[in-house]
Amino acid sequence: MDDVACSSSYNKLIYCPSSILGTSNCGHSEDAGVSCQAPCTDGQIRLAGNTNVPQEGRVEYCLNNNWGTICDSSWGATDAQVACRQLGYLTEGAIAYSSAKFGSGTGPVYYHYFGCSGSEATLSACSKSSGSSCSHSRDAGVRCLVNSTVNCTYGDVRLVGGSNQYEGRVEICINGIWGTVCDDSWSSTDATVVCKQLGHSYTGSGVAYSNAHFGAGSGKIWMDDVACSSSYNKLIYCPSSILGTSNCGHSEDAGVSCQAPCTNGQIRLVGNTNVPQEGRIEYCLNNNWGTICHNSLGSN
Repeated sequence: MDDVACSSSYNKLIYCPSSILGTSNCGHSEDAGVSCQAPCTDGQIRLAGNTNVPQEGRVEYCLNNNWGTICDSSWGATDAQVACRQLGYLTEGAIAYSSAKFGSGTGPVYYHYFGCSGSEATLSACSKSSGSSCSHSRDAGVRCLVNSTVNCTYGDVRLVGGSNQYEGRVEICINGIWGTVCDDSWSSTDATVVCKQLGHSYTGSGVAYSNAHFGAGSGKIWMDDVACSSSYNKLIYCPSSILGTSNCGHSEDAGVSCQAPCTNGQIRLVGNTNVPQEGRIEYCLNNNWGTICHNSLGSN
C-alpha cells in the first residue's frame, strides 16, 4: 500500500483509500510503522524486552493507565515469586534479575522498593515505596517457570460442563493455565463476546449464566468484574479487574450458551451427561433447534 488516507471511521487498513494495491514509488527504507497505547489497569503487570520467551522479561507496572518500570533496589526472589503468580506462572524457581537484564524501559520508574513476603497474590498487595533515585539502567526483571502439563494459548477460551459444544462454564487460558471467570457483572454482552470468539455467535446474542450453572471449576479464577462491549472479539481484551484477583469462589463461575448453527433436517442429541450416543433428539428447521414429540416414535 502507498498513499494511504484513512479516516477514524475505518476499522481495517485495507478499507482505507490508497493507491492501487501493489503500485508504489517507495523503497523499504520508507516502510511505515506504528506505536499503540496498550490499555492497562492500575496494578496490572506485564513482561517486556524478551524476544521469544514469554515467561521472562522486564517487569512493567501500570499506574494511571501508563506503563512504567520497577527499580531493582531490594528486588529479590520473593518479589519475583509474586510477579510470576500474578502472571499465572509457577512460583517455584522464579528468578529475580537486576540491572536491566532485559533492556532498559521507558516512562516512569514507579517504585524504588518492593517488600513482598512471597505469599501475596499481586505486586500491588506488597509493601512498596516510591523513589526518584533509580534510572532505567536498574530496571527489575524476572524469569518464571511454565506449567508444562497444560497446552493452551494466552487468551484462549473454552466451554466446559455443558451438554454440547455450544454451552458450558467459561474457562480462559492465561500463560498456559486454564481458569474460570467470576459471574460478578456477567452479562449477555460478555457471553456474546465469548460466543463470537468461539465462532458460535452469528445468529445473535449469547446467554449468560451465573452461580456455576454448568458446575464449579477448580484452580485459578482469572477474571472478575468483566465489562465487555459489543466491539470486543476476545474476552481477554474486555475491561476487568486485575487478572487473577477476585472476591469470588467457584460457586460463582460464569457460563454461557451460544446459538449453535444448524442446517434444515440436521439432528443432535442433548441432555446426556457423559454418554454422547444418547439424549433428547433435537431437530433443526429454519436455523432453529426444536424437539420431536414422542407420538409414534419407535425403534425404526
